[in-house]
Amino acid sequence: MKALLLLILILGAKNECRFSYEETRRTYYRWREALPQKRAVENLVECARRFLKLSKEFPDCEFADKALFNAGKIYLELYASSSEKKFAENALNAFEDLNTRYTESPLSDDALIKAGDLMRLILMEPEKSIKFYRKAVEKNGDMKDLAMKIVSSLEGKETLEKATLQDIMWWISEKYARINILFSGRVAYRYELIREKHLIRGIKIFVTNSALEKELEREFPVGLLQSVKVKKDESGLMIEVLFGEIGGYQIFHIPFPFTIVIDLFEKNYTQKDLIGAVIEKYEEGTKRQRRRLTIVVDPGHGGEDCGAKGKILKEKALTLKIAKKLKIKLEEEGFNVQMTREEDRFIPLSGRTALANSISADLFVSIHINSSRNRKAKGIEVYYFDKTFDKSMAEVLSTENEIPEFKSVESELEFILNDLMLSSKNAESATLAKDIKNGIVNALNYKNYRTKEDKGGPFYVLMNAKMPAVLVEALFISNPEDEKLLMKEEVLEKIAQGIYSGIRTYMLRIGEI
Repeated sequence: MKALLLLILILGAKNECRFSYEETRRTYYRWREALPQKRAVENLVECARRFLKLSKEFPDCEFADKALFNAGKIYLELYASSSEKKFAENALNAFEDLNTRYTESPLSDDALIKAGDLMRLILMEPEKSIKFYRKAVEKNGDMKDLAMKIVSSLEGKETLEKATLQDIMWWISEKYARINILFSGRVAYRYELIREKHLIRGIKIFVTNSALEKELEREFPVGLLQSVKVKKDESGLMIEVLFGEIGGYQIFHIPFPFTIVIDLFEKNYTQKDLIGAVIEKYEEGTKRQRRRLTIVVDPGHGGEDCGAKGKILKEKALTLKIAKKLKIKLEEEGFNVQMTREEDRFIPLSGRTALANSISADLFVSIHINSSRNRKAKGIEVYYFDKTFDKSMAEVLSTENEIPEFKSVESELEFILNDLMLSSKNAESATLAKDIKNGIVNALNYKNYRTKEDKGGPFYVLMNAKMPAVLVEALFISNPEDEKLLMKEEVLEKIAQGIYSGIRTYMLRIGEI
């Protein structure tokens, strides 16, 4: 009888644990997918608290490790949207706790990677982060290869062919700066922080397999960035970036062409919600006044990068035409519009969102024409940024990321992406994507025109955008019927009208118009 009672108690605890986990998970996604005004910080904090409580009350439950992992991810998201250090520290504690208490959990190595990323990219202690990556290597799990790559990069031990530094580009404002360092091939690099008392005043990047033809030194009298110096080093070259007081930084790389990217954020920089920041109330409380919103329109590809090709047409020319038409429509509505290019020239992928971030834009819309090896493929697709992807997206990712094989995207993305800035605008971007897709379909007025579900994907052009950002794929240039349509000026006009209508619907949805 005692054994039976014990079994009943155990089964009851398991059921209670499962119910608590699923209920908290549903609550989180309900709040996560809501519009920003309904997604209050206290709601997400409460979800994280519930997950932590579950792991303590039911330590032997099959969901205890998942609960800790989810708590850490929620705290990461809260840090990304608020820049409050306490959330980053709470996330680190959750990930460390998971690894300590559940060493055999398949999530243990994932937690170690996130703990390392937190220490390296948020708490600004790259020297201390390496222990987490080394532990992840020892786990010998599915994160081993990623952890080994990060360790090799931090230690500067990768063996690669010598590459030449080709160019350094920068975008600077009072609140944000981005530096792009372009190489002719893949390089191994590590970095050190330059500290002045308790403040970080600069970053030194050491590249072990790169040649330098001419040393460079450039000073910047205005903005976050103070100076950039490039000089020869005994192991290769050293890049020194000095800046004023900052609130945070990010260092990552893009593989094709290989580019080291440094992002700097001012001390009080936060990813403010579009709602509330863009509406001002008069004193009487009834009449609203809208400030002039800034929308960045990005015509995909350009210059030597022609994008997808049809039998006659090239993507880069079509995207520029559509973008110019869209700009006129948006300006007539009263929006301030900035184009990433207004002529046939090449703009690096990381430079496109850098422009949007440097001018504190409110929306980012990247325009593309789709292509597929399946010549029957047709439809309208609109994407937003998400670290996740599925195999059905391989073609579009390969084309828009300018990478010949999707396999290399998959391996590189796990190395260069972190969850610091990726989650806080996904819900708004997903809503914007849906509204724009519907706008284009309605404008084209094709009753039987097939559309695909809006998806998130790891597009470099959307990476680290600090505002709702989408990538539009309008018609298939590889489809003979669609290419004929794209030859018609009125069809390009309708596509622009559809994107405009979608943006306007989104603004109405959030109460901006």
